[in-house]
Amino acid sequence: MEFQKDNSLTRVSFTGGMVGLLAGSQLGRLERVISLKNADGWNLAEVIPENRNLIIWVFRLVLLVVTLGLWTLSTGYILVFERPSAVAADNRMAKPMLPQGRREPIFEAKRTST
Repeated sequence: MEFQKDNSLTRVSFTGGMVGLLAGSQLGRLERVISLKNADGWNLAEVIPENRNLIIWVFRLVLLVVTLGLWTLSTGYILVFERPSAVAADNRMAKPMLPQGRREPIFEAKRTST
């Protein structure tokens, strides 16, 4: 039995600041991305929150100050999608069905007399 799967990563980022508060919907954006991938045959396997470092936090703060609080970068999510591999499906169709269970090896050796 083969369990090969194809994986796909999608990064979903959001807008921060006043623009993000007034115009952005995180739930709506996530639903739209997931429904588009589901229509292509992908299933959501895992949601990983983006991990920003100190430099990004300082940069975000500078952007907020420069834009007077209107816009900045916001943390998002990395979505991991998976679907059965097309290669695995082709291999399953091409291989003959083998009997289930263990088959014992057969040893056939002829003895020679000296």
